[in-house]
Amino acid sequence: MKQKILILSISLIIILFDSCVQGKKNKLNEFPTTPDNLLLSINTNLDKQRIDDENAKQIFNLGETSFYAKEYEKSKNIFLNIIGNDTSKLYNQNHYYSSDLGGVKTDKLQGYGSFSLNYKNKAAIYLTQIYIEEQSFDKALKYISLADKVYSIQYNCGTGHRSYNMKLKYLYALSYKGLKQYDKAIEKILPDCFDWQLSSTFIKIVKEKYSKEELLQEMDNALKNFEFTQDLTYTEVHVTRNSGNENQNTTIEKYLLGKASINFFDYKLELPKMSLENGQIATKKMCIKDFKQSNFYKELTGKKFNDQNIFNQGTINLKGW
Repeated sequence: MKQKILILSISLIIILFDSCVQGKKNKLNEFPTTPDNLLLSINTNLDKQRIDDENAKQIFNLGETSFYAKEYEKSKNIFLNIIGNDTSKLYNQNHYYSSDLGGVKTDKLQGYGSFSLNYKNKAAIYLTQIYIEEQSFDKALKYISLADKVYSIQYNCGTGHRSYNMKLKYLYALSYKGLKQYDKAIEKILPDCFDWQLSSTFIKIVKEKYSKEELLQEMDNALKNFEFTQDLTYTEVHVTRNSGNENQNTTIEKYLLGKASINFFDYKLELPKMSLENGQIATKKMCIKDFKQSNFYKELTGKKFNDQNIFNQGTINLKGW
């Protein structure tokens, strides 16, 4: 045990020493890691330097690393300086990348998967999270609005575009919720309230605004106006079992789905598709039963939470965005 501790200590010293003596090694990565946290002490005064084209990226990375190390005050000051800077080329223009070309820089969106990056956009999103943590919700709303409307970015693919928009809606909703502007919070995320990233937040907000009796009445009205339209053609999927083994086999499974929707808070919501077995045909009765077994329904009607169904709740991990 002592030997392992000694080896670990020596390793950490080597990392720090190597970082100090080699210029490139003491730079923080764009996506902070554990060794980066060790380098915080080496770069601790970097944010006191005047921002120029040589240190702009490192100062941003220090702010990002400080954020994940929960040194929020330091991180906040760095990002506020970045937002206020009007001289750095890095901070004051959009940067374009094309995934079709291996992530190289371009002068515009080019090809599927291309995207733009704006450091003030990222700084504003970090500031939003910090101010939410500090319960300064008016400031949080200010910076998520800046990220959304002033320092906007683009994704030329469905996955990136949706993920980014879910993040914006989530932070808008938390800001409005903190200000007790529940109608605005609900309006922001109601169209996506079944999305796994937003559903638990939506549930918390409506439970703060409405009484249990009001929610029961709303859900009762939703079930009375339940709509279902069966698909005209079967969905066909190829299922491979025992992949890579000598007894690997692929079968074709078919089932008939449909579209189910409810009117909820005067908004028509399409429900997530059901999970069907081979040969099954979805019906309105099946969809209603499936909906009543969901966490969404149970949470809003006060029934026991169950995390084993299609409306499984989750929380957003912003670090992954």
